[in-house]
This record gives sequence, structure tokens and C-alpha cells, in this order.
Amino acid sequence: MVSLQMLLSTLTFGFVATTVVGPISKDFKTWLNSYGYQDYNFDRSDIGASGSYGGRQTANEAISHRPIIFIHGNSDTAVASNSNFTGWSASISYFLQNGYTPAELYATTWGDNVLNHFALRTHDCETVQRLRKFFEAVLKYTNADVVDVISHSMGVTLARKVIKGGNLQGTDKNCSIGANLSNKVNVFIGIAGANYGLCLCNDIAAAMPEYLTCNTVNGFWSGRGNGNCTGFSPENIGQKIKYSEYLMDLNANPNLEGQKVYSMWSKADDLITNGCDVWGRSTALIPTSNDFVVFSNLTHMESKDSTVRTQFEFISKKSS
Repeated sequence: MVSLQMLLSTLTFGFVATTVVGPISKDFKTWLNSYGYQDYNFDRSDIGASGSYGGRQTANEAISHRPIIFIHGNSDTAVASNSNFTGWSASISYFLQNGYTPAELYATTWGDNVLNHFALRTHDCETVQRLRKFFEAVLKYTNADVVDVISHSMGVTLARKVIKGGNLQGTDKNCSIGANLSNKVNVFIGIAGANYGLCLCNDIAAAMPEYLTCNTVNGFWSGRGNGNCTGFSPENIGQKIKYSEYLMDLNANPNLEGQKVYSMWSKADDLITNGCDVWGRSTALIPTSNDFVVFSNLTHMESKDSTVRTQFEFISKKSS
């Protein structure tokens, strides 16, 4: 891994976002219905225009860029609906202004979009299997050999499982996600993910049903060690701390998330906190990363919304 760390400030570069309006196009929805995907509700009509994005305007519209699949985080939506749910509007707007079309940019909302349900969401079979079907549908619809993936927050650890495949053990049931899709992803970007859990998901939180997202099986339980999760304890050097089974399985799985894997996070993340460190290591660093970027002063949502140029550069970067 190329461990080049860059401490950067907010990178808006004078970018002015244009309005991004969903849902998916009529052509994509018609195609989904024709190929048996109608039950997955990828357009998220229950949410409205912010529930999804992407698709050709006409059936014969050409696709010249690798399609990008965006996977949002806990409680967010595909594209912006209000100040709390900014979705991927900033990123989609930037890519549109740099030559992409809606036929090359795809997002669907996972979850019920109820903010106060954030503590109940897990890496469950229903969500991962549904996102897996969305990946498969975009690949088939665009007739692309490979896609690029940009993910944020909980979307990082969901998307990683979608791609790696295999079995999933949940708190409600177990299931098979399918074969490894590493060869179908060119660039994978994970922004502010909790790949080693969250310090707020300690033993106490993990045992509370009202904080199911912190559970030890398929949640964000950070495990236990000597000292404090948010601090660095010398006793933890060389110690293998057990944490969420789901996350341990992800991080031990040698299958890559893509041909190139990039991690991004901020030392000022207000959701992960502690500079994104968990037991002395960055929880936002995907183990398979080829490179990573660390920002100095962005919030959790700004790490997605204010880094659109960096996202574009990683996607556009030529393989060395």
C-alpha cells in the first residue's frame, strides 16, 4: 500500500453545485421492471425525487464513461432532500459538470429514511442483498464490464460486503450474498467508513437493544482492550482486539473491493470522533487501500460533500 498521508483543508475549489433531481429515469425503471427487479423498489417512490438517481433518457443513449455507483451512509438518501440528508447531490453535480451524464451515475436509497432510526440499522441480509441486486442491475443495464464505486460512512462497510460476497451472519438471520465481484469494480472509494467499528459502540452500547447498530455480530462494536478505545494504550501494541464479527470478516477477507482502493477521512469527523482512531488505528482506513487522503477540518458529512474534486481525481486517475 502506498501510505501517502495528506493533511488537507476543505477542498471546494470554488465549486458551485447545480441542482440534482431524481428519481431514476423512466427508461431505467422500465428496464428494471422488464428484467424482474421491480420488487426491489430501486426508485424508492415512497421517498420521492430524492430516493434514487440515474439512467438513460432514451434506450439508445450512449454511455462513454465507466458507470459510478454511489452508496450513502446511515439515515442519508440517494440525493439531497433537505439539509440533514444531502445524499450524493454534490458529487453527482460535479461529475455532471465534468462530462458525465445521468446514464453513468447511479444511486438508490437504502433504509427507511427516518433519522431517529439511525441506532437500529445494521449490516443485515435484506439491505446487503438488495444493494447487491442494484449493483448487478447497473452492470447489466449499462452493459459495462466494470463500474466505479463511491461510498460514505455505513455505505462503505455495506458496499465492501456487496463486492466481497460470501456469507453474512446477521442478528435476525444468515444469508449468502453471492460470488466475489472484485473483478467488476475498477475504483473503490470509501469515505469516513467505520471499518474497525466506532468507539461509541462499546460493550455497554452493544448490549442495548435500542442501539442495535452497535451489536457484536453485524454492527459497529469496537471490541475491548486495555485502556480506552478513544485513547492510545501501550498495552494494546501487538494485541489482537476482537470486534464486530461482520467487520472482522470483511477485514480478513483477501478479496479486493476494486482494482484500486482509496480511503478518505477527516481528523475533525464529528460522528466517528477522536480523529477517526479506534484502539490506536484509523477505522476509516480500508485494509486493502492503495492510497488514502486525510483532511484536517471537515465534518462527517463534509468529508463527502466537500471533497468532490478529490473523488473525481481518484476515479480519473490512470493506473500506474
